[in-house]
Amino acid sequence: MKPEFFPLSLPRFQAMSKAEIITHFECYEFRDTLGHPLVNCEDFLVLLDEFMAGLVKP
Repeated sequence: MKPEFFPLSLPRFQAMSKAEIITHFECYEFRDTLGHPLVNCEDFLVLLDEFMAGLVKP
């Protein structure tokens, strides 16, 4: 008997605005070691800008 695999329904980031993506990740409440939220991380924001500009493939 094979285990059944049901892929997760992931959000379609391509159809989301930058603000919607940030709101989506705020819900996870990711924090760095100092307690700062992920959405305040410059690397995250640069990656998001590159994704929005089409430089990063989803």
